[in-house]
Amino acid sequence: LEDTPVTADALRARFGSRVADLVRQMTLSPEEQKDFQTKIRALLEHARKMTPDCRLLKLADRLDNLRDLMHRPPENRHRYAEATLDLVEALRPWPPAGDAIAAEIDSLVAKHLHGDA
Repeated sequence: LEDTPVTADALRARFGSRVADLVRQMTLSPEEQKDFQTKIRALLEHARKMTPDCRLLKLADRLDNLRDLMHRPPENRHRYAEATLDLVEALRPWPPAGDAIAAEIDSLVAKHLHGDA
């Protein structure tokens, strides 16, 4: 729901309660997004409270974001990659399907942190 005009009710009406609940668990309030450090702290707090399915979805979301990170300035890529390491730890444990996603995340983070990306 972040960065979109879609409401939770509209999401629930179109995709059902399960999807709406997963999105709600991943959504930060505007106050939690005021700056990068505040956002990361809030994200880590949310991650620790997520259901296993939501943890898996958040891993997939982070992987997608990392794949698109090359379009950002190098300092932003580095900061995002470092924050991703903390997020992955906060998301543990996840369902077994998350292992392959986490492995790809680790690979991309290494590339962004060591300049190979």
